[in-house]
Amino acid sequence: MSENKIKPFLRQKTAHALIRTLFPAGKTFVAAEPEKLEEVCFELSGGNPVVYKLLSFQLAVFNFFCFCLYGKFFEELTENRQKAVVEEWSKKSVLRGLLRITAIPYKLFFIQQQEIKNSLCIAGEKSNTAEPARWQQQISSVDDYDEDQELEADVVIVGTGAGGASAAYEFASKGLAVVLVEEGRYYDRSHFTGNMFQVVPKLYRLEPTGTIGNHVIPVPIGKNVGGTTTINSGTAMRTPPETLKM
Repeated sequence: MSENKIKPFLRQKTAHALIRTLFPAGKTFVAAEPEKLEEVCFELSGGNPVVYKLLSFQLAVFNFFCFCLYGKFFEELTENRQKAVVEEWSKKSVLRGLLRITAIPYKLFFIQQQEIKNSLCIAGEKSNTAEPARWQQQISSVDDYDEDQELEADVVIVGTGAGGASAAYEFASKGLAVVLVEEGRYYDRSHFTGNMFQVVPKLYRLEPTGTIGNHVIPVPIGKNVGGTTTINSGTAMRTPPETLKM
């Protein structure tokens, strides 16, 4: 990556120090290389300055708290102290939230590196050479219809996920003509490239949805033929340490 492409990566020293602390060498992965993450950031963002300004703002807030608590910016601390700070913040509610928000972009960039994908067995682009199933002939895009075209059916079901598909099966089994309507399009395996920045906007509804009660839980919702069932396997939570010790 040329020098001109690196320049927008603001607060570079802070970013490099945080990246090295967040992604040390482990049993499976080698230590992260900040310069590689810069390249991934540039490629995925298309050099969009808004992305770099957002990263810079997050790092500025992170560094502000670090300076207030320790009298030094994060990159000025020793390597061991940087590790201790990350460990300490991960155990405190407010600071843990700030750390997570700051770290999320770098985690996304880290996992998009091809060698990391290979280590995690994340599939890259796949060709779809299989013969199309007969049911696929019944899928139509909105582009295939005229603006005022009408379809006749006994039942119209909005949503093609677990609920909509099950309801459609029951109605169709009774001999009723069923039409399912879906917000998104149909995607086959060739569309699953392993690049979340390309796939997520296609498969997910990006409007925030969640449960409200004792705690707010974000609920990802699918936007494609298959609905949320298509993305369920990509939704996971970190296993609690106490469970791993059992």
